[in-house]
Formats: sequence, structure tokens, C-alpha cells
Amino acid sequence: AAGYPRMYPGVTGVWAKENTTAAIFDAIRAKRTFAYMLGMPDGEMGGRMEIDFRIGGHFMGETITRAEGEDLTVYYEVRADVPIKSVTLVKNCRNYIRLRSRRDMILDSRQETDCDVYYLRVELTDGRFGWTSPIWVEKEK
Repeated sequence: AAGYPRMYPGVTGVWAKENTTAAIFDAIRAKRTFAYMLGMPDGEMGGRMEIDFRIGGHFMGETITRAEGEDLTVYYEVRADVPIKSVTLVKNCRNYIRLRSRRDMILDSRQETDCDVYYLRVELTDGRFGWTSPIWVEKEK
């Protein structure tokens, strides 16, 4: 498309404990981050997105351990300025579950590798996307 990607500059969001420089950089180092495309198809700046993604209460960017046979509780919530087209839970580099709601909690009962990797990809109805940092889930040793 004409103007792409200039019409959709990237923005990074962080989940910081407080709104201070030190807390923001701590959140970036901990990978409690998400990114999204800012802008509108007509080229005007605007459009915000916020993504909260957790597994078992652990934030994106964390490495957690899963006991044999343990079900994982996967939670997400997306806030955006336009409707959500889809939310895809990506597991081990493939589309695992595709949802259409802005908030949901699901269970995942299957460990596939010694370290499964999960992240979210969000698509909005205006064509913009958002992504989270991954969460790594290791098998209990």
C-alpha cells in the first residue's frame, strides 16, 4: 500500500510499576512490553492500543516452570480505539488459538517442548497489528 510503513509508525508500550524513568527501563529490561502500529489508513496520527497478556499470573517477558500435567491459565485483555478483528495466541511459532473477543481466559493443558513459547498477535479492523513480548514456559525438571 502507498505510504506503508510510514503511515503506521511503531510504538512500544510497557507495563511498569510506576511512571518513572527507572521503572520504565526496569520494565523494558524485564520484557514486560508490547508493540503496535500507530496511525490511521489516511495517514493521520492517532490510534492507541494496550495489551495485557499473562500466563498463570506471570507477565509477558517472564520464564515460568510448568509441572507435569499442569493446566496453564492464559489471560489477555486488549483495549484499542477501533474494534478488534482477531486475537491470536501464538505458541511455538504457529497460530495456536484464534479468538475475537477483547478479553478472555483460556486453559492450555499441553506441553509440546521442553520450553514452549507463547505470545499474542492482535489485528484491528482498520488493518493495524499489535504484538506482545513472549512468555517462556519450561518443563519442570
